Amino acid sequence: MSHDILPNIPSPKNKIIAYVRNTNILFLGLILILIMTMAAIMALDITNRASKRLADLYAIETVGRFNLQVKQDNLMEFADILPSIQLHYDEMLDSLFAHYDLKNVKGYIIDNHGIIQISSTRQERHEDKIHINALNSDAQFCAEIETHLQNINGYFDSKTEAKAIKLARGPYGYASIAPIIDTDWSVVTFFDHNSLYSVWNLLPLLITLLSAFLIYTLINGIVMRRVVLLPLDRLTKSLTAQKLNASEIFGRDRKDEIGELARTMQKMWDHLGIDNANLLHAARERERLIRIDQLTNIPNRRNFDERLPLEWGRAVRTKTPLSLLILDLDYFKNYNDTYGHIQGDKALRLVAKIFAQELRRPGDLVARWGGEEFVVLLADTDINGAIDVANRIRLNVEKMEIPLFDNFISKITVSIGVNTIIPTTSDSLEDFIRNADTALYTAKKEGRNKVFQHKE
Repeated sequence: MSHDILPNIPSPKNKIIAYVRNTNILFLGLILILIMTMAAIMALDITNRASKRLADLYAIETVGRFNLQVKQDNLMEFADILPSIQLHYDEMLDSLFAHYDLKNVKGYIIDNHGIIQISSTRQERHEDKIHINALNSDAQFCAEIETHLQNINGYFDSKTEAKAIKLARGPYGYASIAPIIDTDWSVVTFFDHNSLYSVWNLLPLLITLLSAFLIYTLINGIVMRRVVLLPLDRLTKSLTAQKLNASEIFGRDRKDEIGELARTMQKMWDHLGIDNANLLHAARERERLIRIDQLTNIPNRRNFDERLPLEWGRAVRTKTPLSLLILDLDYFKNYNDTYGHIQGDKALRLVAKIFAQELRRPGDLVARWGGEEFVVLLADTDINGAIDVANRIRLNVEKMEIPLFDNFISKITVSIGVNTIIPTTSDSLEDFIRNADTALYTAKKEGRNKVFQHKE
């Protein structure tokens, strides 16, 4: 089996590991951001609803405390109870706003003109004539205050509820306006929603999620490397090894996807080995066939043309003789015309077999030159050896009997031209062939069925 079916290329493990790691980190990072965003949105929503509710509750509770404090019936004007409030201002202030978280909640009691009469801050007294709108310039709040004061006479209903307003400006997030029933007074409460929620409140959650993210990334990296990346790396190395055989493929005994991949690779490798061997055999066979004469099954002209320069160069280097025989069947054209090409092809095959049998050494070459002409190349053979081979061939052809359709026995003869040379670098290969061909022409001219030697 060939060992170079798969190239010995570097493994792309670094790209795979980086891609998997970066994808996991990006994916988990997006999840972390999504969780934090959802947590912030949920916290804001809960805070807004809670802030709105708390603003209302503070205002409603203040209304209740105020009613318990004054303990009077049918009081329609603030001026009627103002003297009593002034006498006990501090006590009433403590009673009304004792439950307030003064850092985050401020409460005010205003009259029907919006003037502050009682303040949880103990700073805005009714003598200062401060309008409630002066405490916050939010447009919606100011509009709601004006609407409330204009409808103050319509709030003498025990079912009237407080109205919470989300503030876009100012230090407070929500304000609540609650009428004091049976009077023309109202309670206004400002609530700082940031007391319930701040970005820093998510810091513990962020730290927890980040820690979980880092731990997961670490564990995932270790597991991913051990379970996937390391086996893939070993499988890749085993497949790209310089000398690989099927028994060296990693992971064939595993029961997971890596094992399935390795076994599939083994099957592919086996098929590749077989296909590679078949291709190599086919290539060699094709290479042989293009150098073999298909009719006579001996080397063809191309084979001879490739071999002759090699033997010539070797003879030049070793200063040894090189002999060339050119053979031509006598009167073969007449034979072909008389008995047909099929019978002529049979005759060519028979004489080619005789030519090959007379060559005793592995290095000797017989080839079909073309038509009824053949050549014999004898390396390290002097003129005597060449003449001896030529005569044996001529005699065997002369003795050959070829059956014809009419059972007539016909004898085919051959004429042979011989040329032997100890070549040097100044000699010409073309002249070497031409001289052998001239010798063949002379043999035919001398009566055929002869061997003629070229002489300088």
